[in-house]
Parts: sequence; structure tokens; C-alpha cells
Amino acid sequence: MNRPEWNIILVGCLACLTSGAIQSIGIVLLTKMVLCIRILYICPTKSSSDNDCFAVFIVECCMLVHSSYSSDVVLIKPIIIIILFLLQFTAFAAAGSKLTQRVRSKAFTCLLRQEVAYFDEPENNSGALCARLSSDAMALQEMSGTRLSIIVETFSMLAFGISLGFYFS
Repeated sequence: MNRPEWNIILVGCLACLTSGAIQSIGIVLLTKMVLCIRILYICPTKSSSDNDCFAVFIVECCMLVHSSYSSDVVLIKPIIIIILFLLQFTAFAAAGSKLTQRVRSKAFTCLLRQEVAYFDEPENNSGALCARLSSDAMALQEMSGTRLSIIVETFSMLAFGISLGFYFS
């Protein structure tokens, strides 16, 4: 039933995939920053020979270059993730609301085509029918919106995390 909104859902899924990949890559960058800090603060305390001082100097230079790059990434990453979250939630909300409207319209059309004896039964009173119209359509919207985005983003993080784990091991 979501065929008319496939392009909106595709945009939302791509935003989820990108968000999961960025979060996985961000963890790798954070690990490298912590490793640089660890090397910088542990190396000078081991010994004070000239070779070690030169190694510390090289590590400090690498740390300076890496920290300026990493700080840019640390500042830009949340901005990109906020934009991607906004895009994915907007896309899935738009697709879900259109699906909800279409399902409610078809269900209401089917209700109007029922014979009069159908409405005389106690389980088909006006309150029960309105509640059914509301709850069934909302369940479809939740399934096609929020849950789908969480599933796609989780699998994206999992796939990129495993791929990065194999790459760095």
C-alpha cells in the first residue's frame, strides 16, 4: 500500500543508511583520538633517552595534525547527523501520514458499503468503528515509519561496524 510513496521512503532509508555509516565511522575516529592521547601521555614517562624524545616529538606532530582534523570531524558530525535525522523522520512521517489517510479512506468506504444490519450488532456501534478506524491506521503508520527507520539504521550501523572491524583487525 506504500507504493505511491516509494521515493519518499527511499530517501528516508538512504538517510538512515548514511546516518548509521557516519556513526560507525565516528567511533573509529574517536578511538584514534583516544589512542593518540594515550601515546602522547604514556611515551614521555617511560624513559628520557634522545630516541624517545624524538619519537615523542613525532607523535606530538602527528597528534597536532590529527587533532585538528578530528576536531573538525567532531564538530561537523553532529550537524550532519541532525540533518539526516530530520530528513529521515520527515520522509517517514510524510509517507506514514499518506498511508494512514489512504487506509482510513478505504476503510471508511468499506464501512459505508455495509448493510444496515451490520451496524445493529453491539460490536459495530459508532464508537467501536471509530476506534477501529483510528487504531488500525495508526498501527500501520508506526510500522511503516518509526520502526522501519530504526530497523534500517540499526542494520546499517551493524553492517558498517562489522565491515570496519574486519578492515582494522
